[in-house]
Amino acid sequence: MRVAYIENPSMETFTESEWHQVLDSAASLLEQHIGLSVTFETFDRLDIAGIFKRLDAAMPDTRKDDIAPYLSPEMDWTAMVPMVAETLRRDDAELDSVLAYLNRHTDVELGPLRGVTVSDRREQLSRLAVAFLYSSLTKASETLSGNLRGGAERDSLPGYNEWIYWDSIPALDLNYDVYLTNQGVVSVEYAPYPIHVIVRGGVTGGTTSASQNARYGTASWISAYPFLDRSDFVTSLRGGRNYPREDAVQYAGLLLAHELGHMLLHLAHPWENPACIMYPTEALQFAEAYAQLDSDACRLRSSAPMTPGAVPIPTAIFSE
Repeated sequence: MRVAYIENPSMETFTESEWHQVLDSAASLLEQHIGLSVTFETFDRLDIAGIFKRLDAAMPDTRKDDIAPYLSPEMDWTAMVPMVAETLRRDDAELDSVLAYLNRHTDVELGPLRGVTVSDRREQLSRLAVAFLYSSLTKASETLSGNLRGGAERDSLPGYNEWIYWDSIPALDLNYDVYLTNQGVVSVEYAPYPIHVIVRGGVTGGTTSASQNARYGTASWISAYPFLDRSDFVTSLRGGRNYPREDAVQYAGLLLAHELGHMLLHLAHPWENPACIMYPTEALQFAEAYAQLDSDACRLRSSAPMTPGAVPIPTAIFSE
């Protein structure tokens, strides 16, 4: 796979040698847990300001309108409920697993779900999740520093922290399969909004989306930010710890391997089985997630989410 690196020079990052260790870690984990052998061909550097200017010009306004002003009185929290519901499968057992996942990160017991139908339960869980998101974002506000947004250059434009922009990078006329960055992505969108990002207070570690130019029709990105940032909020999401560099490299490899499972086999999230490489890491507790990995306890095709094709990747929203 072809790799590009996009750096915010104002933020901490891995060295190029460490990034190659991230790639090696991801390749090892993919082979062990999914049975895929991958190699990475390039490590090209792209200018973050240039990438965002291209997105400013190419992205439709309708897509930019999905960026939610979540630290503003203009934020429409009711619009978030169907956005969360869209990420939930129509399955009673999975809804219970997702509720348990959310409950592990709240101070107040949220359950049980009391909806009569699966549809009722999905909406009820979504409302609980949005209420949790609202409370957790007040703790995350400190992370939106000028450096994270991109400084004065982006003051009147969506910042470097906006997930909508990172999700759209694969739609640009670029031929990369993997994008690595040190940029922190902390945001809320009027778009399908997953439970594990809610638990993280809007911090996204990586995403996989459609690409017309990537070899497999999709491309993935991951960020070093969840592993290297030392703000109080992000540190709390790691369970109060800061990772040694050698551990951070291994854990970033886990995140990339997870995204490549989405990219290459379109695997889903097995909420009921934390032994799976495709289980969404709780908060940013990657040390715990790494320790729980067990390929024997989560084989390919051992459940519906671990079956290739479980989640179709939608087509690109625009082309440059």
